[in-house]
Amino acid sequence: MPPKERLEKQLKDVKRNLEALHKILLDATRRDYEKVHGPVKNPNAYLELALKDPLFGWLRPMSQLLVDINDLLEEPVGEVDIFDIRVRARAVLSSGKYLELLQSDPQVGMSHGPVRWALQQLGT
Repeated sequence: MPPKERLEKQLKDVKRNLEALHKILLDATRRDYEKVHGPVKNPNAYLELALKDPLFGWLRPMSQLLVDINDLLEEPVGEVDIFDIRVRARAVLSSGKYLELLQSDPQVGMSHGPVRWALQQLGT
């Protein structure tokens, strides 16, 4: 496979695995929110919380990373882009809240491995 196609496939793998993990993390954070504030009334209220509530703030760097990966997939990807993705992903995956969920939520644990693997393969 040509290097450009291989890199694009690797980036798509990172994106797919991060999206799955992101959904699990959003759901876990929603459960934490609902324990204190009661059920979220509707999808629009949930979106508003994810965008603005401080409890969800730790996830925003991952959300932005996913947006940026989508943008990268529309243009040629360079080594600097790959380095940036790795650094930003590792920062999110080492945050205190993430590490807490990694140890307490089996779904996070199951999704962690594929994300780490995809990041390791990126650019190799």
